[in-house]
Amino acid sequence: MTFSDAAYELVPNDLHESVDEEKRTVPRRAGLKDRVSDALPLLAFVVAVFSLLLSLVPYWPQTSQAAVLRRPNAYIGLERVHFPSNASFPPILNYPLTTFQLRVGDKARKLMEDTKSERTVEGTVFPEERHTVLSTTVGTVVQFRAMDWGMERCTLNLSIPEGSNFLDGPSLNVWMLASDIELRPGISAWGVAPARSKLLASSARLGQAHTIDFACLSGSFPTLELTCSENAPPAECSVDFWQDASGLDSARRGIHVIQHWSRT
Repeated sequence: MTFSDAAYELVPNDLHESVDEEKRTVPRRAGLKDRVSDALPLLAFVVAVFSLLLSLVPYWPQTSQAAVLRRPNAYIGLERVHFPSNASFPPILNYPLTTFQLRVGDKARKLMEDTKSERTVEGTVFPEERHTVLSTTVGTVVQFRAMDWGMERCTLNLSIPEGSNFLDGPSLNVWMLASDIELRPGISAWGVAPARSKLLASSARLGQAHTIDFACLSGSFPTLELTCSENAPPAECSVDFWQDASGLDSARRGIHVIQHWSRT
């Protein structure tokens, strides 16, 4: 028998066998690194769920004013400033922040939002335009933001943008809504219109330089509902136009508000 074919036998060793037995019976204690590795999948799952919930916050139903983040007041302390009795400032043109449509007679007062988009070489562009639709079954909710301190006397102008397919619109009822929260774009699936609080005008004529005065506290969000008057003929109550909301195109102003100095 050659050396390579020789069989080897493990020589018994009591010391080695006892040590191996201890290694088999005594469990190894997990270190910090092992515990962190085991917890990482659970931590990643929790972070993913939390991130998803945060992404849904802007679209959460506006159930109460306390749940809505408000814009900060930029005019703290100005009410203590003494202005001369002849002080005056030029008026401010104010354009709608948002417009929504709702079904006339809908008890749920669910809001519907319409947007415009254009395809360009850079991608899809959403122009800053607001949609007004009025008919015997559809009304429009218009919201403004009262800008600047002391300009708290507002005048609503029911103008029609140039280029519209009609010169005179129907007679309207204009309601002030009981809300001081900002209606954010993109909530048309869940949003509801606030309740009516005051009838500002009845039989107000759209497009005939009709103006309506109302108080508008600085930093507030005056929200108005426009509907055709009950006596308006169905054929006359048919309005559908887009208006420029940036104020850059004066010919397409449409419905807007003018703010006047009120600290006299």
